[in-house]
Amino acid sequence: HENFFELGGDSILSLQIVARLRRVGLKITPRQLFERQTVALLAAVAETLDGQADPAAAETLAGDVPLLPIQAAFFA
Repeated sequence: HENFFELGGDSILSLQIVARLRRVGLKITPRQLFERQTVALLAAVAETLDGQADPAAAETLAGDVPLLPIQAAFFA
């Protein structure tokens, strides 16, 4: 029930969220995200693409990730 924008969300992040939801089979529009700024409100208007969402399609990352150059410089 936390407000997306009060938690630091912005228009660029909202577009990334819309794109990621589409990859896992859910459809919301940027306008819906701006009008309904909590997960609870968005859940009421989210639609599934092709009949149903596929939670397994969400990206799962595993393994080591190298440091960014600025991180490496900080630790050096």
